[in-house]
Amino acid sequence: MAERINPLQVLEREDNPLSNSPTTADAWEWAVRAYRDWAAKQLAEGVRQGLNDPQTGWPTEKGYKDAATQFANALLAGSTGPRSLRAFHGSPHSFEKFSLDAIGTGEGKQAFGHGLYFAENEAVARGYRDKLSMLRAKPNGQHDPGHMYEVEIKAPPERLLDWDKPLGEQSPHVKDVGEKLGLPNGATGEDVLLAARNGPPDHIIEGVPGWSGSKWLEGENHVLPAEVAKKLQDAGIPGIRYLDGGSRKSGDGSHNVVVFDSSLIEIIRKYGWAGLLAGGANALTAEEK
Repeated sequence: MAERINPLQVLEREDNPLSNSPTTADAWEWAVRAYRDWAAKQLAEGVRQGLNDPQTGWPTEKGYKDAATQFANALLAGSTGPRSLRAFHGSPHSFEKFSLDAIGTGEGKQAFGHGLYFAENEAVARGYRDKLSMLRAKPNGQHDPGHMYEVEIKAPPERLLDWDKPLGEQSPHVKDVGEKLGLPNGATGEDVLLAARNGPPDHIIEGVPGWSGSKWLEGENHVLPAEVAKKLQDAGIPGIRYLDGGSRKSGDGSHNVVVFDSSLIEIIRKYGWAGLLAGGANALTAEEK
């Protein structure tokens, strides 16, 4: 989602990109340039996804279908809804962009899918950062406090698979994907992953789908293989949304988000311990990350 820029406020910002006693006209020029840069990035992303023609910039057939689907979802939802969401990530590491290359090299087990993990609740991400920072402490007890990242996930929230809802209560887009996988309305979020991994269920008993043999490639760890995440992504599901540890028992509250594609993540703010309030017991567990 593009930042709404008030050119008159640019002059008051500490990171003011203008210099040499800028005028209001300078501010407007900078704002227009910033918008053009944003529009170019949006077009490049549309071309990458096959939604826009690389020569003309006009929507492709896939682009028109995608726009129609989004419009239909908006009508069914009663509003246009947000096209992205803000979330937080805590880490003992310092970096400038997110990458899928580091998956499997850390302490986590990717229990809710192969991807990058974020929290809607800042305290959850902060708790995870603090936990891992302490695990990396030196023998004398000293440790790097780590870093916090506020990000924009450039994907419509209604396109995320909701782990905690049956298929019949998912968004129309996710429900359509599930139905194409041969799943009934009572199927769970986990069932959608199983169908993406194993194909349509072997049987459906009282609305509950089932498969014979091993469900998961990694046995009891319930790890979602990368190729399954890729299959869901190709079907138009950019990630998974699930209740965090502090909300799971009540069945309502804040969520964590798994994102399959690192290009959908934009770092809005990177900060350390000094800019935070104390607290945050509802940390992401190592199994989740």
